[in-house]
Amino acid sequence: MNPEKNHKIYGPITDGAIGLEVAELRQTCEAYPSQWEGKLVDGKTIYIRYRGVLTVQVGQVGSTIDETVGNEPIYRKRAREEFPGGISYREVKKLTGLTGPKGSKLNGI
Repeated sequence: MNPEKNHKIYGPITDGAIGLEVAELRQTCEAYPSQWEGKLVDGKTIYIRYRGVLTVQVGQVGSTIDETVGNEPIYRKRAREEFPGGISYREVKKLTGLTGPKGSKLNGI
């Protein structure tokens, strides 16, 4: 965890479990980088990206994905030593502690 950086919504940037519940999510790119965008159950937007480093960014209720991408990550971690650009959502959930979305057919869930 980097104590000098804080996210304006969720506090310090962490590489530990963030435990947010995802309501809806769609994968917008499968590799180089792997990325997803969607909403949390509280209505905030979420953007997940992996290209050697896994980041999760969260926006306010009603914000666009472009606005969310501009936010500081609430989660940042080098997930693997090698540099593959692909990661499954199952692995993202394991690393971050994210839950949901329920009933999703995303790859790797």
